Amino acid sequence: MFICNTRLDICYVVSLCFRYMDDPSCLHLKATKRILRYVHGIVDFCIHYFSTNNVKLGGFSDSDWGSNLYEWNSTSENYFSLGTSLITWIFKKQTTIALYFIEAKYIALTSAGVQALWLQNVLSEIDEN
Repeated sequence: MFICNTRLDICYVVSLCFRYMDDPSCLHLKATKRILRYVHGIVDFCIHYFSTNNVKLGGFSDSDWGSNLYEWNSTSENYFSLGTSLITWIFKKQTTIALYFIEAKYIALTSAGVQALWLQNVLSEIDEN
């Protein structure tokens, strides 16, 4: 779980493996080994942050309708950047079941809007100080 703090691209698959931590099977061991091989292969990849005068907040939101075949939940993904630097990235299972793909999009956009308002408030407080 510690590596998820530095490698956000594996958070979802690590959380899937951790769901079966009480009763793992050979399939879960293979998945865990595959995650570790992936991490070993991307050790040299990283995100670089540069100073810039363009500090405009930008964002993106998307959803995958009904991607979880066991529970029929959709997944939401949104990220925000400050200038050219990524500051937040969220990929999570939606709490409600969407009956149509457009409903899953609305749920993802709502969570992205809440995140955007929170980021604006945080940035305005930082700017005041």
